[in-house]
Amino acid sequence: MEIKCFIYLSKKLTVPFTRELRCVSWNQNRGFVCAGGVDGSVRLFKLHPDSDKNMNNPFYMNSALEGHGPNSNVEIAQWNEYYQKLTTSDDSGMIIVWSPNQHDNSWYEEMVNNRNKSTIMDMKWSPDGQKVSIVYEDGQVIVGSVEGNRIWAKDVSTGLAACAFNVDSSLLLVGLMDGEVHAYDSSGNFAFKVPMICIESMELETALATKDTKKDTIISMEYFVPPSFSKDPEPRGAGEGLSFGAEGFLPSVLKLDTFEKNHIARSPIPSSRPRLAIAFQNGVIQLMRNEMDSQPIIIRERNTVIRKCHWSPDGSVLAVGAKVNALNVLLLFSPTGEKYQALPMPDKNFNCFTWKGDGLAIGCGVDNSFFLATVRPRYKWAYCNHTVVYAYAPLDISENIVTFFETKMNEKHEKILPDVINIESHGEYCIIANLTTEISGPVSVFKRNYFEIPLK
Repeated sequence: MEIKCFIYLSKKLTVPFTRELRCVSWNQNRGFVCAGGVDGSVRLFKLHPDSDKNMNNPFYMNSALEGHGPNSNVEIAQWNEYYQKLTTSDDSGMIIVWSPNQHDNSWYEEMVNNRNKSTIMDMKWSPDGQKVSIVYEDGQVIVGSVEGNRIWAKDVSTGLAACAFNVDSSLLLVGLMDGEVHAYDSSGNFAFKVPMICIESMELETALATKDTKKDTIISMEYFVPPSFSKDPEPRGAGEGLSFGAEGFLPSVLKLDTFEKNHIARSPIPSSRPRLAIAFQNGVIQLMRNEMDSQPIIIRERNTVIRKCHWSPDGSVLAVGAKVNALNVLLLFSPTGEKYQALPMPDKNFNCFTWKGDGLAIGCGVDNSFFLATVRPRYKWAYCNHTVVYAYAPLDISENIVTFFETKMNEKHEKILPDVINIESHGEYCIIANLTTEISGPVSVFKRNYFEIPLK
């Protein structure tokens, strides 16, 4: 089998003063990692750029955020990338919004809320950072603004499991305990039911093996949207001691090179690529192009219990944390449902994971340790007759750019193609396969870097 994506465990870091990690979340813009655990512990740290060379002190910074009770478990941590705020919640229902202090390298409680009635099942910030959704186990849905005001609230009168905003934040998708997904508009009015083909088209064999498939729980719902840029730019080249941004979101004591090595994988994705993942605990995942997609891709993993799923920062890989035959595994899938890799994890409490901003690492919470899994995708490139041919996705267009670099003459030629699948070469020819609706077909053949020859 051809390896489409390579992944391996590369580092193990012990998170101090934490017995067991329950959630981890990597800030895509600034590189902070939030780790929530049992006994109300919340740690905020940043990995040192040269942590491989200095294992005795791998953290650039490491501090505790104190606010959750000692008898609670912090289960959810979510970043507001635009405003650079952190939101945490525990199993008692307490929610805390944290913001950085502009005078020193510390964080403070900006807002605290506790409904004291039910467990929080999921919490998500909208892609534009303007509002946050909170769904409770007892059926209550609350959407609030970034300033802390309530926008709308609704009692769905049934158990809730997950939530997600759509691409433009105009709809909130709410996953119910019975497997249905409802969409609500910006005022809280019911809009429509999301087509759940994975339940309706259940195979007979699977249905017979499951007592009540419709009641299997939605465990994770992730709608991919490229990470937004933060409201204030990264302080590269700024003088030390300056207050960055109009509201001073960044601590003034941070060093000049704090964010230099924090790269973010951002690229537009074609409308044909699935971006909404709805994962069930019993190993079923429905991949949809949008919330109205009536022909989704369905993944059915046997003997699998799913815990979490998260899209990579560029939406090209779906990572799934699961138990397969009672063993902890981190699975990687393509947006079209192809299984790339299965990474065995330590046989302990594997509760959570998070992607690094560049998409080349996944941080996994296992007991009180933070494991780093290095991810290396299969890059699309080939070499033919002194010419390197490679494809990449730029930020400003949805197509791929294929570059022909002639190494002897030091010449470069480029061609724009949609959805490049693969590049292979033999002798002085290379073949580039891409998806297209043209009559000539989806495959083009190039001779070196000058002539395009149709495949016959």
